Amino acid sequence: MSCRRRRPLTVLFLLLLFLARGDGRCQLQALLRGGDLLRISERYGAAASGRIAAWLQLIMDGWTGTTTEKLEMVNQFFNRIPNLADRQLWQRADYWATPFELLLVNGGDCEDFVIAKYFSLRELGVAEERLRIVYAKVFDRDGSVASHMVLAYHPGDGSEPLILDNIDTELRPASERGDLVPVYSFQGYDLISSRQEEAKPTAAGHAPVPRWDELLERITVREKGAPPGAAAMERDEQ
Repeated sequence: MSCRRRRPLTVLFLLLLFLARGDGRCQLQALLRGGDLLRISERYGAAASGRIAAWLQLIMDGWTGTTTEKLEMVNQFFNRIPNLADRQLWQRADYWATPFELLLVNGGDCEDFVIAKYFSLRELGVAEERLRIVYAKVFDRDGSVASHMVLAYHPGDGSEPLILDNIDTELRPASERGDLVPVYSFQGYDLISSRQEEAKPTAAGHAPVPRWDELLERITVREKGAPPGAAAMERDEQ
């Protein structure tokens, strides 16, 4: 297996731009019909191209499902990817990968899983106001505590949120996740503190989310070099 730095394919960033804007379904169809997957395969390997193709097909096929089916489908799809640290993948202490980066390198940490699930569900028609990205503390059985991130779906009918997580891989209601203690959550560009004493509001009444802003900026760039210290990595998988 070899890993080397490459310039990301223009189509990857263009497609993520369409996903972010919510009008990417026709672009997905064009990708599946065209030669872009072949170019991904040539540059990043057949396994990476296969993961991208499976994701695009999931988005195309998932529209007919119920909301719960979409949540289950997206959660299970991404939870098959190995949980790997940013230092190992990107040579950074903290790096928020786009869904394409997650699939290309076949690895990511909790933030990367949440981001991929969030954009996938948005493209499947799940309303933005139903989804919240949640920073939390997770308590292990041995009493240790770690920072974590999960995606919460709020049904809006008074019932409790459902949690999409890459540690506890089953879709569960929040009441069944006693190991999670929410710290704060945000939705798109907004950030709402779960604990008012920890909030640091801006003039607009919300705290900033620098990593989220940087992620969206990278998604909307047409083409750029590999991120510092990271690289769009090619894996020649057998």
